[in-house]
Amino acid sequence: MAGNCHRHYEAAPDFIKRQINQGFFRKLIINTDGSVERAELTEPFAQLLAPDWTAATGSALRTAARNYQRALDQFTQEAGLTA
Repeated sequence: MAGNCHRHYEAAPDFIKRQINQGFFRKLIINTDGSVERAELTEPFAQLLAPDWTAATGSALRTAARNYQRALDQFTQEAGLTA
C-alpha cells in the first residue's frame, strides 16, 4: 500500500483527496500555475520530517509508520480505494 500511495490518491474522488491533504498538511500554498509554493505539515509529520530529526527516533518512527500504514489501509479499504 505505501508504495502505491500516489496511485491511490490520484484514483480517489476529490472529497477523499481533500481529507488526505488535510491529514498531511496544515497549510498548502499553491501558485497560479499549480505548483506548490510552500507546505506546512501537520503533526506528527512535521516532527518526523524535521531537519534536526536523528537516528535516535528511528524506532519511534518505525512504530508510527506501522500504525499509520494500518490506519491508511483501513481507511482506503473502507473508502473502496483498495486495488
